[in-house]
Amino acid sequence: MAIGKLCDRRGQMTVELCVVLPAVIVIAVIAFNALAFFSQCAEFDRSFRNAVRIWAVAPPTSMDFHTAMEQVVCQVEMAQGDTTMTTVSYEVGADAMATVTGTLEYAPTLFGLRTRSEIFGVPLPSLTHTAQIVVATDGVDGGTG
Repeated sequence: MAIGKLCDRRGQMTVELCVVLPAVIVIAVIAFNALAFFSQCAEFDRSFRNAVRIWAVAPPTSMDFHTAMEQVVCQVEMAQGDTTMTTVSYEVGADAMATVTGTLEYAPTLFGLRTRSEIFGVPLPSLTHTAQIVVATDGVDGGTG
């Protein structure tokens, strides 16, 4: 009787592994992408704030605000990685203050490997992170960059 019960349980661990393994892989991919996104956000915040601090808040005396903002755009876009896309825009208000907005867009990956934008017809949305800084323009007329 005991031998019959042992025969019935053969392969049970294999079946359980086949059921659980896909769920574990999905959870690992989600955790990997979440941590990678948070890391990219921290790096983007640091580089965006440093670029605005260096070029927009205290530009060289021979440089106007719009040229300084072009330098901010160049510096932030150079720091982007393979799985991210960054954009920087600015808007100068009538009160001699400018709002500088930086956006980071992160495309999910499969443990660092680029994946398609959709799997089985289900789109994989990209994650976005936005940072804004308001700076004085020192009398620059209104405009949008």
